Amino acid sequence: MSRRLGVVYVPGSIPLLTLLGAVEGRWEIVWILTDALAPEVRRPLERFGACVDAADRPVAAVAADLRVHGVAGITTFADAGIGSAAALAAALGVAGHSEPVAVALTDKVAQRTALARAGLPTPAFRRIVADTPEPAIRAAAAELGFPAVVKPVVGTGGRDTLAVADAAALMDELTRRWAGGDRRPVIVEECLGPYPPEPIDGYGDYVSVELVAAGGAVDVVAVSGRMPLTAPFRETGSFLPSQLAVGELADVEAVAVAAAAAIGVSVGCLHVEIKLTPDGPRVIEVNGRVAGGGIPELILAAGGVDLYAAAAAAAMGERVSPLPLGREAVHYAFVLQPPVGVPSRLSDDWRQHLGALPGVHRIEVRAEAVTVLPAHGSYGYLLMVVGEVPEHAALHDVQALLGTLAVPARSGRGGTGA
Repeated sequence: MSRRLGVVYVPGSIPLLTLLGAVEGRWEIVWILTDALAPEVRRPLERFGACVDAADRPVAAVAADLRVHGVAGITTFADAGIGSAAALAAALGVAGHSEPVAVALTDKVAQRTALARAGLPTPAFRRIVADTPEPAIRAAAAELGFPAVVKPVVGTGGRDTLAVADAAALMDELTRRWAGGDRRPVIVEECLGPYPPEPIDGYGDYVSVELVAAGGAVDVVAVSGRMPLTAPFRETGSFLPSQLAVGELADVEAVAVAAAAAIGVSVGCLHVEIKLTPDGPRVIEVNGRVAGGGIPELILAAGGVDLYAAAAAAAMGERVSPLPLGREAVHYAFVLQPPVGVPSRLSDDWRQHLGALPGVHRIEVRAEAVTVLPAHGSYGYLLMVVGEVPEHAALHDVQALLGTLAVPARSGRGGTGA
């Protein structure tokens, strides 16, 4: 029996055909389903591989089924699948995260603790659970700097991530969440830099680093530049190559690799967000999966590796050496983020404007009308545009044009988004 790749599948985490194309001719896929799926979601998976149901079953029993199918490596492309993938990899005796590593990749408090323990500079932070008495909250606030960031301990995509200016605002925000039924523990930490974030030369004050760990090594695949965040902390786009100078790149890459070592990652893809501060690069967050936001597409277009293929290869015990990124163009993936709380829609002439924009490769409409809430994080955007420009300065023109394409929704339109 051929060696097969197990994928802990979370709906919406990866375009099915993208993954199939990445592993074509190398490995067959066994889909590991940790939740019951609707027939219309399950049927396409069954066309392209075996399905093993894991919901409400002991890990040992699922692992036994995977052995029968010849699974020799396990990966996932969603944060929600990291814990299951780690447990099954351990049961099978194949490469994977240990339980503490899986926790540190999905629990923000555990991650900050691991980074601090390894000596990486981290902001002051505190974990706060629902209904914590006000005196305890104010005591915690006295040990933090402000502005501070409040976000769920377990969460992705900037969802329910807000800034608070002082202890009183922190208490108000926590009270609002609890009264609304949001009982999840939160992490409150000092904001890395001012709020609102200040652009650096018109670009975002952070970058992201894509890493692949396999075969005892951690390789840097690419450093993506980012455009400025929009309120409260929503991403607006990425581009390759980044705008950083050679020395800055080296510093950022070193911090990202150190973060991977601090957490203990030895296999798989990592998406590490790094803040650019006057005191040097600082880790915002380490994500234990392939990046979203169009970054894999940019890396492939710029001449780098296929991150999906790299993740599969790492799970199967193979190292994929990164390729030099092309420098003949600047590749970008930008999203159109409407204002929070304002019913918005695409302008009537958005197609004409984007159609006249040179270098556009792909346009993906997520919603024609939306009312974005904090719960949507970065995923309440109207559309994504992927393309290339000849130089970095032209990125600002593309983003400026995008900013004109979101207009107030007509009466009766504007859903609640993502």
